[in-house]
Amino acid sequence: MSDATDCHDYPSDERYATLRGRYLSKTTDLRLKEATAVAWSELGYSRRAIAREMEIGESTVKGYHEKAMALYGLELLEAHVPDAEQIDYDRIDAEYVTQLSGRRKQAWIDAFDSHRGRLPQEWVSEVAPDR
Repeated sequence: MSDATDCHDYPSDERYATLRGRYLSKTTDLRLKEATAVAWSELGYSRRAIAREMEIGESTVKGYHEKAMALYGLELLEAHVPDAEQIDYDRIDAEYVTQLSGRRKQAWIDAFDSHRGRLPQEWVSEVAPDR
């Protein structure tokens, strides 16, 4: 489905975010709104700008982003070069968590803890950080 994620096929960021969000909601554990917020992030939009585009609160965008980062890693919200092929996301594994350190590890733990109850429980038991 690479055609559905090619930036050059879309006349606007809104169209891209809508279609990319649909694609991500079908290929990840994210709901449509969460996936759409990730798509806006891929385009380099800030939380404030995403909230404005999606007509939701910044705190809601933050929650969507935290859940996505918990599942797919901190790199998920990095902006992508427009000419680059879009990424398909895979759930992170325990090895990813052990490779994090310092503030990055704490950022992931905070996102994970905030959404633990809304994450796939079989996966939670595999990656839950040791305390």
